[in-house]
Amino acid sequence: MNFDKLFSCLQNYLVPFMIKTSNQRHIQAIKKGLVSTIPVTFIGSIVIILRYAPIKFNIAGSNSFFKFLLLWREWSEANNEAIMKLFKVTVGIYSVFLVLAISYNLAREYKLKEIIVTKVAIINFLIVSVEFDDNLFIIDNLNGQNLFTAIIVAILTVEIMRKLDNIEVKLNLKINIPPATIEVFTSLVPLLCSILFFYFLDFGTHRIIGISFPEIINIIFDSIVRIVDTPIGIFFFGMLMQLLWFTGIHGVTMVDAFLRPILEYNWMVNLNLYLAGQEMDKIFTIQFLNFYMLIGGAGTTLAYSFLCWSSSAQQLKKIGETNLISSLFNIDESLIFASPLVLNKILFIPFVFVQPIIGVLAYLIISYGIVQKSFIRVPWIIPAPLGALLSTLDWKAAILVIFLTLLSGGFYYPFFKKYENHLINKGQG
Repeated sequence: MNFDKLFSCLQNYLVPFMIKTSNQRHIQAIKKGLVSTIPVTFIGSIVIILRYAPIKFNIAGSNSFFKFLLLWREWSEANNEAIMKLFKVTVGIYSVFLVLAISYNLAREYKLKEIIVTKVAIINFLIVSVEFDDNLFIIDNLNGQNLFTAIIVAILTVEIMRKLDNIEVKLNLKINIPPATIEVFTSLVPLLCSILFFYFLDFGTHRIIGISFPEIINIIFDSIVRIVDTPIGIFFFGMLMQLLWFTGIHGVTMVDAFLRPILEYNWMVNLNLYLAGQEMDKIFTIQFLNFYMLIGGAGTTLAYSFLCWSSSAQQLKKIGETNLISSLFNIDESLIFASPLVLNKILFIPFVFVQPIIGVLAYLIISYGIVQKSFIRVPWIIPAPLGALLSTLDWKAAILVIFLTLLSGGFYYPFFKKYENHLINKGQG
């Protein structure tokens, strides 16, 4: 393999494209908005863990642990309404928080009045999303299943108001009336135009097409979601992350700008299906990425950290001793650059391909129903076995992570030994 040619191709074509695209203002606003709403989903996920004790059958006996689980289940069932209230005002209206966050970040980028823009964006989202039953306000469409609608409404609202705000400046220069009066009048123009745009959009989609605007958006994005949530999609994005890492670019951050909306949408769809008592149908979620692919960090390096820790080469042993604990919490940036895995020709194959390979394997195992799909938000810095267990409420998920870790170690081992011998022969051992 001609690494110089490969590296030149990555540096000249892939890296500039990914940097330019991921830094595009709309994509950045979406990414910042999704990240800023993570605390909301954590609160809702804690509620789900409290509400659904990890026991689905009665167990006779005196085991104190099982007695505790049964008492937990009885308590959560008896207090269902009180417990789920906190869920309904967090994850239950997640899309409202997302509209607010994205519109705020994009308005800030354009130096618009953030508070006004976010208020209008929320009004617009409610216009196209909510339904009424007599005088009752139905919030079922405000959850994460309308994530893509929230993104589009937020961006369109900001862009409409920005365009009309530019027209305001021209009017201010021509109309010879007190500036304060002009400011009050013209500030209403973008607000009203934006709201009327979404009002007639909602009216038109219902009258002409017969379905709501969010339904149209979900139909459009459904094919993209389906393509990503496949072994091919997992392999492609897993490999893309690692190719960027190989050049020294933070691959997760670059790819995350495009991938996160889909992965966030997938786990929220699963969550709503779980609550409805239906079978979950999404596998490639943000939790899947964090706990089945990024085991130990980018490149699935937890097993590699253990190999370094036990190495005969002093350089690798010191790196392993320094980074083993952080790798247990899925943090491996220092390992990647100190080892180094970046631009390391010997370790190129496992560093780039182990992550997508075990991702595909995990996908296949989950698709056969051996392990439950993920539907609960868990912090990514939780050790992968525990994170997988909590995100699925399935003990077999932890076993799967341990299996994948051992398997990744098997993939890394021959290349690691070659690199270890290379360092020893160079006198760096």
